[in-house]
Amino acid sequence: MPSIKIPRSVEAKIHDIVYACSVETGVTLFGRKDGDTFAVVEVCGPGKNATHQELHYAGDSDHATDFYTELLKTQPDLKHIG
Repeated sequence: MPSIKIPRSVEAKIHDIVYACSVETGVTLFGRKDGDTFAVVEVCGPGKNATHQELHYAGDSDHATDFYTELLKTQPDLKHIG
């Protein structure tokens, strides 16, 4: 059965991002996959062009792509988890 591991430091980042917004928001997860286990290494906030509305959220995909590109420079084995 698939599982996901989120370190406390990443969990704290997610908490800060989510509670900074009064309506829907989200994050993008990056990490590694080992068998059926995903290990989250880093998280990206929504970006300045994200849409935040009551019961609706759409992330800024350009922001997430730029963030991922920077991560790959030092950690080329990271994957976009979701």
